[in-house]
Amino acid sequence: MNRGAWLHRQCQTPPFAALVFRNFLLAPAQQQKALQYGFRPGILGMSIDSVINSANGTDARQPQATLVLPPGNVIEQVLSSWENQRRKVDVMLILDRSGSMNDNGKIGSAKQGLVEFATLLGDLDGLGLTTFSADITVLTDVSALGPKRQQVLSLVNGISADGNTRLFDSIDQRYKALASQPSRHIKVIVVLTDGMDDASQISQQQLLQDVSAKGNDAGSSIKVFTIAYGSDADVGVLTRIANASGGQEYAGTPQNIKQVYFDISQFF
Repeated sequence: MNRGAWLHRQCQTPPFAALVFRNFLLAPAQQQKALQYGFRPGILGMSIDSVINSANGTDARQPQATLVLPPGNVIEQVLSSWENQRRKVDVMLILDRSGSMNDNGKIGSAKQGLVEFATLLGDLDGLGLTTFSADITVLTDVSALGPKRQQVLSLVNGISADGNTRLFDSIDQRYKALASQPSRHIKVIVVLTDGMDDASQISQQQLLQDVSAKGNDAGSSIKVFTIAYGSDADVGVLTRIANASGGQEYAGTPQNIKQVYFDISQFF
């Protein structure tokens, strides 16, 4: 399911909690409080003259021209056309599969997060998947997701955890590979790790130099989003990597990791 379909589903089936909150806001007591702060009430029949008047610089007769809610078929067309209109993205997902990822079900939850992320991308978006421990394994390079969607899900399902943490080399290698790939898509790397690098050949400083957004092309450079997965991850290093590229660092846990991947997907 891509983001357009997800939005469509949310519009059709609003969560119960959201409905309760909406009804709370529309209750007379809350509407009266909103009016005190200069907001027009959302329900009809409330007197607004005590706040919305010429003495306060407002005209209660306005607005005389209002926008109406588009018909349902128009909303449907907007949602369905979003996938064709938006700029596409090329994403390389990098997952730490070192031995520590076996602790407390971390690897299983991380894999669920990867699946959730893949469902939010469209068929024309590019997706790649790399895992690392002591070695770097490119399970699938960045290419259109549509023809290989089921393959990607199978590859995620087959990931197991073992070995060391070759973090810096993995990011550096995949960054350079994605940079060399001709594409007008937004280019992104999303890397999750639960530990500290203990197996790379390049230094942290060299990695930061390689991923730094530079010069006139800084705005369109590859953004690296890092996920510090659990308390043992090196948050400082991951933050520096993300900041150098113009990306962002996130704190992840097995409980919130699906939401973290969803939040990252909203950047593009």
